[in-house]
Amino acid sequence: MSFITKISFFLGLLFLFSQCKKQENQAQENPKAKELITDSEGLSIKDFGSFYWVTITNTFPEATENYNYVLHKKGTTVPDSLSQYTAIEIPVQKIIVTSTTHIPSLEMLGEENKLVAFPTTDYISSEKTRALIDEGKIRDLGNNQNLNTEVILELQPDVIVGFSVNGSMKAYKNLERNGQKIILNSDWTEQTPLGKAEWIKFFGVLFDKSEEAEKLFNQIKSDYQNAVTLAQNTQNEPSIMAGSIYEDQWFLPQGVVGLLIS
Repeated sequence: MSFITKISFFLGLLFLFSQCKKQENQAQENPKAKELITDSEGLSIKDFGSFYWVTITNTFPEATENYNYVLHKKGTTVPDSLSQYTAIEIPVQKIIVTSTTHIPSLEMLGEENKLVAFPTTDYISSEKTRALIDEGKIRDLGNNQNLNTEVILELQPDVIVGFSVNGSMKAYKNLERNGQKIILNSDWTEQTPLGKAEWIKFFGVLFDKSEEAEKLFNQIKSDYQNAVTLAQNTQNEPSIMAGSIYEDQWFLPQGVVGLLIS
């Protein structure tokens, strides 16, 4: 390859890359798109009417890479400028989630029956999803670090909702090479209760229940703000609060109950 040919080749690649970035920025900044997220720091969902443009950030502490996805209904034409991104047809009919923090959103949206597998199902204590596990409707995938690829390929889910605690994507990359669609979730890195709660909208668009998710979040937000107001106006302020939550129950250290009663 001659010097001039090489220069032309690299200039062509540079132009193609710059055009892709330009098209991506146009998609994100399109004035016709409605941003659905108000409180989350790691999630952006733009409603273009015919499809959703989802951007995930803060996938783990100090993460710098953003992940973009196109969620669209069957038969919807996705712009050519977005063809390089993972496209997910909605509403999804079969889903795999990988964290117990994802389960409440599925249940609140009434979509727990779409869950087909989960890593280490023993960690799930929710009664609705637990019943599905006991009936054999939700398969166990082992642990998150070594997901059972054979079971996943057998089930052929529409999407796998994953997460990363340190940026390692080896398991997900392997699944993608086998034709699986992965969408990351970073709800666990949110710094505020409302930011974390707003991830129900993430699952709302996956199941094409954006309006339902919006109503659920607005109720959560209203209840939270009322609780904050109540706490701010209380006359008795505890100096310390001890204990921990396990299987939906709050456990106090030994001796504390007696002190509280007295």
